Amino acid sequence: MSNPLRPLKFLPWRSLFQAALLTAVIVIFLEFILFVATQQFPDLKAFIEKALVPTLGIILSVATGVGVGALAVVILERSGCPAMNTNSLWGLVACIFLIFLVRRFFPLPTLLFDVDPAHIVSMIVGVFWKGRSYWRW
Repeated sequence: MSNPLRPLKFLPWRSLFQAALLTAVIVIFLEFILFVATQQFPDLKAFIEKALVPTLGIILSVATGVGVGALAVVILERSGCPAMNTNSLWGLVACIFLIFLVRRFFPLPTLLFDVDPAHIVSMIVGVFWKGRSYWRW
């Protein structure tokens, strides 16, 4: 009987964690800039509060999740990861999830991306949408 978890040993974990960490740093930096800008400019804060009403807020939530996933794949491509396939894309999803899960323990503002079901599902869609050329059937 073959071990279904055996391919996990051969994933390029270092490249996956580096790409996920750089993605998280970029997202945290953008959130920090947005947080500081909303503190400095009350009109921007009012605009963002109006933009996060339920209908548009869900669309923005999905869009940011897809953007984070696509950004992670672009960073992984640029780093020259040698073995990108479906398994490595799932590994990238796991790395992004773990890094953003650890981020919840720090008092950082979460305006764009958080670990909730809508963001995670849309992040998976973004990873596999951008990485569709690496799918192996």
